[in-house]
Amino acid sequence: MSGDTLITAALVVAAFGAGAGLGWLFYAGLYRTVQALARTRQPVLLIGGSLLLRMLVLLAGLWVLMLAGQHWTGDGWTTLVPGLLGVIAVRALLLRRYGRPGDRPREQPDSNGAGGLPDDDTTERQSR
Repeated sequence: MSGDTLITAALVVAAFGAGAGLGWLFYAGLYRTVQALARTRQPVLLIGGSLLLRMLVLLAGLWVLMLAGQHWTGDGWTTLVPGLLGVIAVRALLLRRYGRPGDRPREQPDSNGAGGLPDDDTTERQSR
């Protein structure tokens, strides 16, 4: 392997890692925003501000990755594409770990109006 190929390979790996870090920051911020929705008086402002901040950080990070690739290899795509793949990989890992929102069982209200999952023991007793 020549020196240029080694530098390019190292940049691709580093860009993927940086993209994964940016993706983690983006989705961690989204998680914290959703958790804070129940406690805020202005949810629209919280959602809008969070989206703006998360997008600014993500786009700035991807811009830096592209500039680094352009500086070291003469082509910004060399680092931008692995960075985007890192963001997508983090999303895929989080979806695999926690599932999609529609995959979780919905909470059903109890007969007294309190929220909660249906009691499995009650259905067993009724079938006997």
